[in-house]
Amino acid sequence: METPWGFAQQTENVAPGITIVHTAGHGGIILVPDRAAAMPAYMASASFTGPSSYEEDCDWCMPVLVFEAEFRAYYQRQQHPDPNAVFESARKCLCNWHPDVYEKFYGGALAPEESYIRAKAHFYEANRSNWVAIAAFGDWHPAVPEGMVAVCARLGHDHEKRRGEERFFLVPASEYSLRHSTESPRFAFVIDPQKHREIEPVS
Repeated sequence: METPWGFAQQTENVAPGITIVHTAGHGGIILVPDRAAAMPAYMASASFTGPSSYEEDCDWCMPVLVFEAEFRAYYQRQQHPDPNAVFESARKCLCNWHPDVYEKFYGGALAPEESYIRAKAHFYEANRSNWVAIAAFGDWHPAVPEGMVAVCARLGHDHEKRRGEERFFLVPASEYSLRHSTESPRFAFVIDPQKHREIEPVS
């Protein structure tokens, strides 16, 4: 069968009208029109590929949670060792990648740190006027001194744009290596112009 991700190499029937598909490069969950119509409108509009297909990375959680009874029966037939873990994973996926949908589905409001998407937006908003790393070159590059990293940075509010002003700074490799630790920014390294020397562009 044809899918939004290419020709299906493998299919699994969860229940009438609910099919898990796998292609050479991707996959997801396909719904027939009646099943698609049963999805909440706010979920259908949030699907990356449309109201009748939910890709396997960030959208699969929505039909799994809406049709929980059907999926529980499917996992029971498959003798899944821990179906509850699947639904907990689906809940976390929805929370992280579709926080607006999560709040409508479960009620209540999420704090920024409870959702990856919300936390990321909060980080870049807080650093909208700071220079934030988008790329880096180690000292393997002939223009980078030993023990240093050349960091290409954009202003936080420009981080997702294809084009924007870019500046380059030298950062100690030991400091740059801590960028994902609990003591440093979660999403990207933030330049301190008072400490990190600006250099000519590196390519």
